[in-house]
Amino acid sequence: MNMDKLRVINAKTLNRDYKIFIKPGLRLELPEIIQDTLKLKGFEKIYLVTDNTVMSIYGETINKFLEKMPFSYRFFALKQGEEQKSIDNAKKIYEDMLDFNLHRNDIVIAFGGGVVGDIAGFVASTFHRGIRLMQIPTTLVAQVDSSIGGKTAVNINNVKNAVGTFYQPHLIVIDPLFLVTLPESEIINGMAEVIKYGAVFNKNILLCIKELAVSVKSGSVLKGVLSDTRFYEIIHKCCKLKAMVVKKDEYDTGCRNLLNFGHTFGHALEKETGLNLLNHGQAVAHGMLMAADASIISGIAKVSLKKIFTDIYSLLNMPEKLSLNIFNQSLNKAGKGMNKDLSTEAAVKKIIQSMEFDKKFSSKSNKFILLKEAGKPVFVYNLDKGILYDAIKNNISGEIK
Repeated sequence: MNMDKLRVINAKTLNRDYKIFIKPGLRLELPEIIQDTLKLKGFEKIYLVTDNTVMSIYGETINKFLEKMPFSYRFFALKQGEEQKSIDNAKKIYEDMLDFNLHRNDIVIAFGGGVVGDIAGFVASTFHRGIRLMQIPTTLVAQVDSSIGGKTAVNINNVKNAVGTFYQPHLIVIDPLFLVTLPESEIINGMAEVIKYGAVFNKNILLCIKELAVSVKSGSVLKGVLSDTRFYEIIHKCCKLKAMVVKKDEYDTGCRNLLNFGHTFGHALEKETGLNLLNHGQAVAHGMLMAADASIISGIAKVSLKKIFTDIYSLLNMPEKLSLNIFNQSLNKAGKGMNKDLSTEAAVKKIIQSMEFDKKFSSKSNKFILLKEAGKPVFVYNLDKGILYDAIKNNISGEIK
């Protein structure tokens, strides 16, 4: 199979149909793609949102692409980090858009990872009640997951995605060659989402990842897997799965919830570590192990389920246990530590409390996505807190006090 050919996925939703282009080196074709695919009438200006890290690596690529376009342009570069996905930064972008006199017929381009895509999408969905949006994801998590499906959001008071909209993009362009410059922490960030697709929808994805990992003979296993051209097919499979699920459930009221496997635990971990000591994918990676344990403890799955995850984590050199030190670092950074570290028990209780902010919780009920086995997810309601406690505790390394 030719991994270098152009792949096109036709994403269909109630509000908008759009194309997802996937091909290595596609960044060099951006001007032609935009003009040939979007065929925008009254299109005069481009507003590109990125971050400082992407600019430092791909600034020349961005400038060359914009200069080839026969339109006025401006770009806004955020600092890097989940905490940048804030209302304050959204306000700054709104003000800059107004200063640029951007109109509804113009286009916002999100050029970066999940944080850039989320905040640029949120701003695009609300500026003039909706302006055209194009996603050019540069990280693995954005390429296989967050750029697809129209979820946009900003965080408030360390509550992840507290305010957001559903707003489908008009075009997504995925160039896997962007991934070669990612640090290992960002590869783990995205690999967690890839593993999620395999765990929930297609266990062959897990088998492919293991095969690629075993084939790496030297250097970083994570980078070796990512740079293997066979991995492009995994990206394509994940994108097709995401587009399929979004078509069935655009507004996340049914089967799209399955994409949140590991995320209820993960979002709570992010909140308790201040959104900056753990990136999203690392939190989800730990969250999937917690969800696997909850599946086993509740009697839904066999003990062997967790080994599917730990085997892959081991091959990829991904951490299996979350260090208790991360919670204490977060407390001390926030000035709340009072020179007294949390016990494992206290950390677990704080994580469970944070889960109550999750959208899948109400005052009287909760909902989790667990697994009967790989590829067979199940919704579980009102999971006992004792099961949650044990599932979380099992995956934190630290002394029980």
